[in-house]
Amino acid sequence: MQRLGVTQTALADHLGIHKGDVSKLLSGKLRIRLATFRKIEAFLAQAERKAQPRGVAESPHTRFEHKPPSGRCITLEEALALKANPPPKLPAEERERLIRELVELSEAYKLLPRANTMTDDEILGYDEFGIPSQ
Repeated sequence: MQRLGVTQTALADHLGIHKGDVSKLLSGKLRIRLATFRKIEAFLAQAERKAQPRGVAESPHTRFEHKPPSGRCITLEEALALKANPPPKLPAEERERLIRELVELSEAYKLLPRANTMTDDEILGYDEFGIPSQ
């Protein structure tokens, strides 16, 4: 939170709870329900997106013949230079093969049986009111 410049007050406002309860959640004095954890996760992800430097980001899967000197981000001039001299593209038949494999994997995943019918709260041991079961 400190790295992102997020305060406990801002998190409390996002969660709709008192600032003191956020302190207790973060220190482990209160248990965090899965729904609350997901709200915190979404809040921090949004804060991280806002904290990202502006510019053209390099995808970890992008292949550049000339790696940008800054590592993860490149300048506008570097992006324009890459546009003028783009890296080689994936051949059409290779691209089609990859798409076909992804579709097959997606269909196979849909056919997999569910391993569990329990809800996330049941798996974590909470009852319908958020009270830990014994």
